[in-house]
Amino acid sequence: VGSEMCIRDRFLREKKKISQEKMAKDLHIDQSTLAKWESNSRKITLEWAIKLAYYFDVNIGDFISKDFTHDIK
Repeated sequence: VGSEMCIRDRFLREKKKISQEKMAKDLHIDQSTLAKWESNSRKITLEWAIKLAYYFDVNIGDFISKDFTHDIK
């Protein structure tokens, strides 16, 4: 899954004012995994993309391809 998704993950997390620590705890993953996704040193799998879309309450298609920087609430 593309590096753009790593950017979306971080953007959505920061826009919703969720810390890496809280998000990692919510998702039952190591904070280092989340940090690697956001720095694009580890790719997000499709399975995790689906979980992240659910976590952020966005459509999976949008999470994979949409530019949220213009219309996030």
